[in-house]
Amino acid sequence: MSIVVRVALLLAVGMTGLWSQQSGMATGALLAGVVMMEDGSPVPGTVDIKISCNGSERTVTRTLVTDDFEFQWSRPSPMGQPTGVSNLANPVTGANSDASSVVHAGIHDLTDNCDLRAWLPGYISSEISLSNSAGFDGANVGVLWLRPINVHQGNIVSALTLRAPREARKLFDKGMDLLHSGKIPAAANSFQKAVTIYPQYADAWLSLGRAQFEMGANDSARVSLQRAVELDPKVPGAWQTLGYIAFNEKKWEDAADYLGHAEQLDPLNSPTPWFYSAVAYYELRRYDRAEKSIRTEIDMDPQFQNHRARYVYGLILIARHDVGEGSDALRSYLATSPDPRDIGSVNTVLSRLQYGAAK
Repeated sequence: MSIVVRVALLLAVGMTGLWSQQSGMATGALLAGVVMMEDGSPVPGTVDIKISCNGSERTVTRTLVTDDFEFQWSRPSPMGQPTGVSNLANPVTGANSDASSVVHAGIHDLTDNCDLRAWLPGYISSEISLSNSAGFDGANVGVLWLRPINVHQGNIVSALTLRAPREARKLFDKGMDLLHSGKIPAAANSFQKAVTIYPQYADAWLSLGRAQFEMGANDSARVSLQRAVELDPKVPGAWQTLGYIAFNEKKWEDAADYLGHAEQLDPLNSPTPWFYSAVAYYELRRYDRAEKSIRTEIDMDPQFQNHRARYVYGLILIARHDVGEGSDALRSYLATSPDPRDIGSVNTVLSRLQYGAAK
């Protein structure tokens, strides 16, 4: 076995717990930032600022006339809160490994993963991870970027939604409110009633699938999401959540395929699917595709709000026999915001790589 393969396997073992650990920040902090348009144009109106934690989302403040915002925030208790990945969720959590597959992650192991975004109808926001305090300067979280929804490319809302009867739309809106309030079972019940009234309601099937996924009902979620895809294959959220389910079940081929569909439909929506697909391709040992995905994730997240991307990037490069750049990526991870429990294993990997190069 070559030194590169041995080191890759060692790094795999060292990644146990990588995903399940989040960097902490002080509770009760006064956080501030600003909202800007990607194209430099003025922000078209007042913008809501939302926090999503473990699948539960709420509005915490609104922008002022100067497009800036501030709010008091305390980290929520992880006990008793639903876990899971929604369309706004961030990196993979929970991991162990063996010699044949390297990154085994479980999305439902999230504990205190919280993301900040702006919300304005007709626009998509970037995200800032509040779980990585090293990603911003003190109380200033930085810039939330807005861009218009590209209806020709992403088709975020299904055209079938426009035909939904009023009663079904009311149930869907109620379900969304309940979902954002963290009342996941009640939200699922409301979405179920909506699709009973209007079985062609693709967006309601999608939201029902997401709610079921967050409750851990993967089989039911898969049925709902596949129904959404059958009704409207151009809604990226259904493909994305199907990818997360497959990822949880370690069905790497399915995960890569589903996430690939989501990326094609709306490639600029979020770096998160690119991160997951990078890990899935790595598990499949398709390192060229894995590198493409993780580089796209990094391009979309230049401030490394997802600091684990450096870790995955280094692992992929080492697997591709680019030991020099891979080692640099791991050192960069160590120099920024690594989990303290990762430091020993990464240093061991770097030492063995150096030893192998010296032989």
